[in-house]
Amino acid sequence: MLTSRRFRAVCAAAGIVWLLSSMTLLAHDLLLSTVDLVRQPGAPERVDVLVALPLSHLAGAEHAPAGALSSVEIDVAIRRRLGLTRRGTPAPLGPSMVMVDAATDVVRWQTTVDGPLETLDVDRALVPEAAGARTRVRHAGAGTAERWMTGTPS
Repeated sequence: MLTSRRFRAVCAAAGIVWLLSSMTLLAHDLLLSTVDLVRQPGAPERVDVLVALPLSHLAGAEHAPAGALSSVEIDVAIRRRLGLTRRGTPAPLGPSMVMVDAATDVVRWQTTVDGPLETLDVDRALVPEAAGARTRVRHAGAGTAERWMTGTPS
């Protein structure tokens, strides 16, 4: 995971609106996970990937108590579950940042991907094992498009 000053600055600048909107949604709907794909200002070939989800759902899906997952375990779990693709093939993810707010049961995860926003998609819900859980996927570039995904247990 990257903790460089530049990466933190980019994450902070790109994530302010996302954090506020995702935190508002998650505060009212504990079954909601969000994935925002946001074109970086001034860098059309770089996309910020912003994920927010309930820690308890991720921990349950990973068969662990909520407080028992380390930042590294959370990072690995989200990378495995994200299903980010570029034209149908897995998209290579950059270094990530994990932020856990145990008081609100929210995990925020952030990374960047090289390439145009229009070529990226998310092909599955983040936590399909959780009954009633939904994932909102939003593309924010020149315009904004959003869709909802649900999952069913295998």
